[in-house]
Order: sequence, then C-alpha cells, then structure tokens
Amino acid sequence: MGGPTGAPSARGVTDAPYTPFKPHEFRNMGARTSPNIEAWARHRENYHLIFKPGKHIVSGLIFGVAIPIFIYSLVKSDMQSIDAKEGRARPYM
Repeated sequence: MGGPTGAPSARGVTDAPYTPFKPHEFRNMGARTSPNIEAWARHRENYHLIFKPGKHIVSGLIFGVAIPIFIYSLVKSDMQSIDAKEGRARPYM
C-alpha cells in the first residue's frame, strides 16, 4: 500500500485523497462540446429549481391514478356480483 504521502503502491493505488478534474484540464483533450447538449444538461440538472406545478400535474393524476382506480373498482364490483349470484366465495384485493 502507498504511504500517507501518496506514494503509489504495487497496483498503482495511492492513499492520496481523490481530486476530480477541473474544467480547464479538459480543454486540450480533443473533446468538443455541443452548446445545445450543454444547455439541455444544465436545464435537466436545475429542473427541480424551476418546476412549477400546473394543469399537466392535475391531468396526469386524473388519467394516471383516478381513472385506473375507478375502472378497477367497476370490474371488481361486477366480479363480486357475479360470484354472489353463482354462490362462489373468492378472495379479492
């Protein structure tokens, strides 16, 4: 193992603390960045700061939660009424 000075060990691992790359270290690496992709990434990273709930949240809750629960309850009640007429006892959720 490497010592506290950060000297490399036999496997090339050091005890030195991790220091991430700085943006200026990537300038001469040959990678080109797209301004559109960078703008999208910046927007995606900060979306939780600019999010404002609106009509799309209400409609998403109605169509994504309320309507499936309503359809499930209709199907379940229909199955229970048919089972009651035929004299079957079936466990339901």
